[in-house]
Amino acid sequence: MAQETELKLLLRPETLPALLAHPLLGGQRPRPRRLRNTYVDTPALDLMARGLAVRERRIGRSTLLTVKTAGTSIGGLSVRGEWEGPTRPGQPDFPALLGEHPLATTLAALADELAPVFRTDFTRRAWHLEHAGARIELALDQGHIMASRGTATRREPLLELELELVDGPAHALYELALSLAWPTDNDPVRPGLWLMPSDRSKAQRGLALFLGRGPTVQQPAPAATDPGTDPRQAFRTVAWACLGTLQANLAHLALDADALAAAAFVHHSRAALARLLAVLDQHASWLPAPFVATWRTYWQAADRRLTPPGPDATPSPRWMRPLHEALQAPAPGLALLAFARDLHRLDHDGAGAPRPAQPRAASSRARVRKASARAAAA
Repeated sequence: MAQETELKLLLRPETLPALLAHPLLGGQRPRPRRLRNTYVDTPALDLMARGLAVRERRIGRSTLLTVKTAGTSIGGLSVRGEWEGPTRPGQPDFPALLGEHPLATTLAALADELAPVFRTDFTRRAWHLEHAGARIELALDQGHIMASRGTATRREPLLELELELVDGPAHALYELALSLAWPTDNDPVRPGLWLMPSDRSKAQRGLALFLGRGPTVQQPAPAATDPGTDPRQAFRTVAWACLGTLQANLAHLALDADALAAAAFVHHSRAALARLLAVLDQHASWLPAPFVATWRTYWQAADRRLTPPGPDATPSPRWMRPLHEALQAPAPGLALLAFARDLHRLDHDGAGAPRPAQPRAASSRARVRKASARAAAA
């Protein structure tokens, strides 16, 4: 079994030209490959219930069988088990792929029940880069997801960037993402890229499409810690949960027009911010002072920006339109990536003081560039 560590980033179609022209890609022109994937499950969705994904991938005349475990995904960074090998279409041989792993027996027992649930069809362009002491594969996937149920066929566009760690420290994935999104001073061609971290895999998106589930509000996930837990670890556990809520809801507000009418996206984003600020104050004495000062200031400003005016603080369409536009600027994605990067440093540096990012609330393009540059350079 291989372990896959990757950072998934959402992007918008209008950012593609600037991404492809980015100096970090070094003028490389990778050959596009078309990947046609069929994800299978039982009629009762037993694989989904176990947190597993099984797919057949067609690349030209070759077919690959892939099994992925649920793993963990926080701050856009996922770590999960993965097996992949050649197969015959529609004839998965799980013992041959997984060997003596217990999952081989489980999947073999379900093999006769497996049927297509949804498909993805996209073009992949991949670059191999060295950055921040790591070797990274950067894959740009563009295409669509399609699911049929009964007589209904649903389809949604797919456009995402995956940074997969080949070798080196995992925080390098965040460093590369920040460097890609970071605007170049005085360069009108590259005012910064909108890149939003995401914890939703293609399999999760495909299942939601199959089940007819639209955009869902993510509520702050419970992140209880034992009384004897190390205070730094307790802070990190709750902070990662709050970050997951923030990035999911803010991405919907930035990308999905329907979300503009859903005050719940704003409400639960503010609830996550309130919880994050509370746990930051509660554990401030156990954390590096620069980290606390920087992120307390930033998240307080973000909370003010997400607070609708008026005594009942109810979002109105007139108030939400500029919020939607602000969330389409590079700064919010940069802040989420920088905070995830700094949390990851806390995870691995213990009590050592990481160099925190220095985001600032910005109302002008110049201030957005300055904030983004600080975040990427930290």
